[in-house]
Amino acid sequence: EGLVPEAAGGVSSSSASSPSSPPSPARFLRQLEAAIVEAAHRLLPGEVTAARLMRMSSDLRHPHLWYPETRMLRRRVIYHAGPTNSGKTYNAMVALRQAKSGVYCGPLRLLALEIYESLNRDGVYASLMTGQERREVPFASHVSCTVEMTSVRERVECAVIDEIQMIADVGRGHSWTRALLGVQADEVHVCGDPSVIPVVRALCEATGDSFEVREYERLTKLTVAPTSLGGSFASIRPGDCVVAFSRREIYAIRRLIEQTTNQRCCVVYGALPPE
Repeated sequence: EGLVPEAAGGVSSSSASSPSSPPSPARFLRQLEAAIVEAAHRLLPGEVTAARLMRMSSDLRHPHLWYPETRMLRRRVIYHAGPTNSGKTYNAMVALRQAKSGVYCGPLRLLALEIYESLNRDGVYASLMTGQERREVPFASHVSCTVEMTSVRERVECAVIDEIQMIADVGRGHSWTRALLGVQADEVHVCGDPSVIPVVRALCEATGDSFEVREYERLTKLTVAPTSLGGSFASIRPGDCVVAFSRREIYAIRRLIEQTTNQRCCVVYGALPPE
């Protein structure tokens, strides 16, 4: 009841100076809006503050501002760009091992497990954090995790974000964006294909972080065989890798290889339990 009468009173008093020329509808609405806003600030300060906070929290246009503690840092972002087997992840891991504290963020829990075991084997005590498993190591200074489990609250000296090109993935890309924008690390090493260098550079310009690119070449020559296997796995040699596109197909090919050759075959896929 306290809003409209005061608003109406404010409008009538302002228009009383020219009774022969009533205000235009647009001017009337501006005056009414100003009167309502003034009354709301005076009579409902708590509700006005809550509305302002809700508006700010629902603004999704500037995701880099969602991490104010991270924005207080001036991080150094290093992009290790190169093809498979070029040493980009190896060089990033050298920096992670030398750091007093750090986190590795990978795309698969099996990869996170591999890094976890490698760090501890080298005397760098690390815990494991995935969506399915947590292994807390006493006095651990490092963490190996899947990218979705990346902490944006704990300060570390070094972070490695692997397979950064996944930032363009429709289903999981937001997790790489969150890790890149939110991880509280003095030095952030991102590893992956050069295709998303412009994306990462643009994000660093928005955050104010320094950005540099280190490019790598393939360490071994990749050649295409002149002939295919012709649909037969009889010619498979030890160390060969067969890539399939479904879990059912993976197990079917494994059975076929072991039935038609004297080779033993293991399977690897993203949802495979660590055991």
